[in-house]
Amino acid sequence: SGSSGLEPSDDDDEEEKLLPPQAGIDLPVSKKLFTDKQLYNISLWAVRMAVLTDSTNTTILRPNYPFMVSSGFPGAFPTTAPFAFGAAQYFVPLTALIGTAIAATFVGSLSDKFGRRPAILICVGFGFVGSLGKYFARSSFYAFCAVNFVTGLFGATLPVATAYASDVALSRTEKDALIGSLVAISMLGGTGGGIIAIAMSTTGLFSPLLVSGSMCLVSAVCGYFFLVEPDKLVFASGRQLKNADEDAIVDEADASPKKIDWRVCSNILVGSILDNAGSTGFIPFCLSPLAFNTFLAQFLERGELPLMSSNSFRWLSTLLALMIVPSAGE
Repeated sequence: SGSSGLEPSDDDDEEEKLLPPQAGIDLPVSKKLFTDKQLYNISLWAVRMAVLTDSTNTTILRPNYPFMVSSGFPGAFPTTAPFAFGAAQYFVPLTALIGTAIAATFVGSLSDKFGRRPAILICVGFGFVGSLGKYFARSSFYAFCAVNFVTGLFGATLPVATAYASDVALSRTEKDALIGSLVAISMLGGTGGGIIAIAMSTTGLFSPLLVSGSMCLVSAVCGYFFLVEPDKLVFASGRQLKNADEDAIVDEADASPKKIDWRVCSNILVGSILDNAGSTGFIPFCLSPLAFNTFLAQFLERGELPLMSSNSFRWLSTLLALMIVPSAGE
């Protein structure tokens, strides 16, 4: 009766609670997320699932790009004119990347205003719609790329998920760990999508879209029921209490920078652009066309047995993407 709502009782189980619940008060679910460890973990797993499915959906056709833009293969686009093979192969994923880049510039502020949960649900929900749209647009190169671009506009689950992790983390260490795990899951989803495409290589070049779309639908349903919007004020207060309990020298909010250092920010942005240009451009512009033509296409054109099978080529790009996963969690 005299409890302030923040004083722990004698029988509190630290392993089960993030912080003691407010005694005698039926808390709304956004505040229960702060006090109920099980609810907290379930909500985080819903976020992780959304990141995984969104990444899988975005990259699931990656091993099939060379075949999709080569008119001689069954199920490929009839024409990609005026683009040649290498340019067409890069243009397909580029349309989605441009859409995602545009979305990433404003999705954070929108999720600040309307909530992390709605933003994540919209992203993964439209992943389902976009996958169906791309599947039915598979007979036209430009129609497919147009739908791919629109789908990319809603493919910003990871930035919102990292913002969610920042909202619910009670310390900088916990926040870094959560964000690192989300990035690693995103990389893993990209690799997993390639493996799914390889496993479905006999069912058609575009059939993996039906699987990734279904995954997005399941993720959206799970997120609707299990993803909880955090109460930012409650978690901010919790961070202050946790810092005090750990005898922190300064509160994290006080230690945060008050303004953006644009010199540092500009260096980071330029470095990120160059890093992405190198990492995403090397495979489609250089390695993939070279390997495809050298070990596969030229032999098939002459009616000879190729040095590399179609699935071997698919494994090449998938395993290269897999090499990124271990470093993503660091």
